[in-house]
Amino acid sequence: MGVRVEAGSAPVTRVTCLEGTCTITTKTEAITIPVGQAALVKEGEAIQLEPLSEEDLQGWLDSNPEAADLVKDFEPDLEPAPVEPPLPTVEAQATTTSTSGPVKLPPLSCLATGNCIEYCRAGAEPEPAECTAFANGLAAQGVNLEAFKACVAGGSDPQSCADNAR
Repeated sequence: MGVRVEAGSAPVTRVTCLEGTCTITTKTEAITIPVGQAALVKEGEAIQLEPLSEEDLQGWLDSNPEAADLVKDFEPDLEPAPVEPPLPTVEAQATTTSTSGPVKLPPLSCLATGNCIEYCRAGAEPEPAECTAFANGLAAQGVNLEAFKACVAGGSDPQSCADNAR
């Protein structure tokens, strides 16, 4: 599952499902997103489903080059982004889409210093790309991002917070 917030006068949360079972819950409804579909969540409106766009598929490839075989099922012309070396200050594991076992924390340099709340604060312009990739990596593993953020803000260990927020 991939999650992206499209800013604007009426923000839209776009949740994509590339494989497995993807379920989202809002204040008013809960739905399972079919594989190959995206759910558009707008405040006060019913969730809308639509096929994955080329931008969605390219986003999957950029964040998860290992998903190339899955993406081919939907759009064979896209190429995976080159894999960048991990940041040297991070001891975390690479992102996976697993929803069982311990959560694998995606790379995020501020985990080593403990200042992620400030570094990845909401509304930062521009938000560091690694913060977005980190959030997407956790969401792909079924981690409730708000619960994770609240736990970390309370001073708990990020790994424990991620495991407990799934």
